[in-house]
Amino acid sequence: MNPHVLGAIFAVVAYLIGSLPFGFLVARLVGKVDIRTVGSGNIGATNVGRVLGFRWFLVVFALDFCKGLLPAWLFPIAVERLTGMPARESGVLVALASIVGHNYPIFLKFRGGKGVATSLGAMCALDFVSSAAAATAFVVFLIVTRYVSLSSVLGGLAFLGVYFMHVKDPWGVDHVAFTVLILCLFALLLYRHRANFGRIAAGTEPKVSFRRSRSARPSGFTTIRIVFWLATLGGAAAFVSARVALRSECVVAGVRFVEVGKVSTGHQRAERVVFCDAGRKVAVACPRYNRVVLYKVDRASGFQLDHDVVFDGRPVALATTSDRIYVLARPLADARHLETGWLEAIDFDGRPVGSKVRVGFDPDDIAVSDDGRHLLVLTSGSAEGETNRPAPALEILDRATMRVVGSLKFEGPRDDPARILLERGAPRAAITIRGSDEVARVDLSDVAHPRIVGRAPLPPEEALLEADSNAALTTPLIVHPEREAAGVRCGPNLAAFLVETLPHGSGIAIKPLTPGTKRTILTLRGAFNFGPIRPTGLDWSPERGLIVVSDRAGGAHLIAAGLDADPPLRAAAR
Repeated sequence: MNPHVLGAIFAVVAYLIGSLPFGFLVARLVGKVDIRTVGSGNIGATNVGRVLGFRWFLVVFALDFCKGLLPAWLFPIAVERLTGMPARESGVLVALASIVGHNYPIFLKFRGGKGVATSLGAMCALDFVSSAAAATAFVVFLIVTRYVSLSSVLGGLAFLGVYFMHVKDPWGVDHVAFTVLILCLFALLLYRHRANFGRIAAGTEPKVSFRRSRSARPSGFTTIRIVFWLATLGGAAAFVSARVALRSECVVAGVRFVEVGKVSTGHQRAERVVFCDAGRKVAVACPRYNRVVLYKVDRASGFQLDHDVVFDGRPVALATTSDRIYVLARPLADARHLETGWLEAIDFDGRPVGSKVRVGFDPDDIAVSDDGRHLLVLTSGSAEGETNRPAPALEILDRATMRVVGSLKFEGPRDDPARILLERGAPRAAITIRGSDEVARVDLSDVAHPRIVGRAPLPPEEALLEADSNAALTTPLIVHPEREAAGVRCGPNLAAFLVETLPHGSGIAIKPLTPGTKRTILTLRGAFNFGPIRPTGLDWSPERGLIVVSDRAGGAHLIAAGLDADPPLRAAAR
């Protein structure tokens, strides 16, 4: 189905979900009242809290929050999975539809609430950082002023301020729809609260009170309560600030590994990641949004956005040479059933180099030969279920002419080659075969006629690290399709380590390549150093002494390895 049509259908569903009048229903079921006839007459959480008490404010707020959050979060994922195309614009449309549904519900003759909780939920799904700032500002101003309306507007201002500070190009093609949405929502917020501003000016706007009892409190009680909550918020802010300032680090065999940078690509999912330009830049593949994002990197400043490159297909793998980045891509949506994948190159500034080269159906991985003369590409072909396609294969292309000069078929009944790693200094490779769960060793001494010289079962996941650790750094590692590994030499004595991602752990494992040593886990965390990540890609730059790790949430992490400064590391790499 066309993603725009499906997005429109989900927007209608989101409007109907947003139209569910939870405040009206809770007041009717719990208090046996029509919330539209008491208090301010609004069906939102604030009026319900004034009438029924604070706990029912929380209930209604949570329900209204979820009817904004869940559609804006889940419906774009559904669109992408059903159509195979990115769906950021549908997320913006769904968010708007759920908010409009709350404000103008079809079930109550289009007379609804003011949309604060629903808007916050929808915005959390699309921009958690700005939403967290808005929620914090709302709570602080509510404690200080006790006006819900004024606090809502000031929270909206906080959202806008943080959004325009942390989004580098809010009017770019990636963000313009969301930017227009939040500006329109803020204008709607002002419009829906226009009567409240008049009452605040006249001194007749009720201040928040979620208690049934109107009994007076001692005059000092309110002051003490405000001081208590401000101290609590201050403590929470200090805790969050300290948490954000933390840097993940560990010491393994006397060598220090420390996270020196963290960045979000803004594209929800990051997969493969590679160093390029002698370790001065990092390229991150984001297949969900058909992007490859380039960053400048160093130990002092971490990541600096350089270029965000859009492709016609999904970038599934990357490989680099001294002057360019090769991007292996699959067609989008239904085209993937009809068209072969392709290989294209860009320079380190994201500019295209040459033209696309078709490489076969459903490509999975790419590698550059040790001498830089050949590109090796794995394709799944018929292994992904369409029997009218050619068999899975390893294709070898001459890098100068971009023509296929050698090919190797995988003809086992369940063969689906997934990953390839080359042995340094020798014409050999290890190919991980998904489906048959084997590792094939391939002789590449004759590139026109590569041949399999051995096959062995893929070790269980928990045994992979030990299997790789028994090999020298020049030997191809055994790579599971869901993990990455690299050999690293760093530190004063150029100690050798194996570094690998943990598919089911939030970080990387580091193990010295010496007998009797154990691995150490370097834990990596998500935004603001809260929450786990799921690492997806890893690469090592011997020139800079840096490790880069991508994660499934669309982030990247830069890790400095070794106690020495950059110049000795560069000299050792030579």
